[in-house]
Amino acid sequence: GKREARLIRPEDIDTFLAEYTPLSELAKYLGVEGWPRHACRITEGEGIVPVFTRETRRSVIYRRADVEPIIAARLPRS
Repeated sequence: GKREARLIRPEDIDTFLAEYTPLSELAKYLGVEGWPRHACRITEGEGIVPVFTRETRRSVIYRRADVEPIIAARLPRS
């Protein structure tokens, strides 16, 4: 069946991405770019679950505020 097309303004996308991060981006930040499922296991191990899943929105999306502590912990210390 056909899906209804929806127009989204660029500023709405910017607002969304300021609050949420897709799994592919999170995997890059965590240094597991080639293994996004590993990024899922890392977040699950920290008790963090995505706000959208493939089952609900055909993509895995996390709340940025939830995953930022994990990203910060994996950054090299200077």
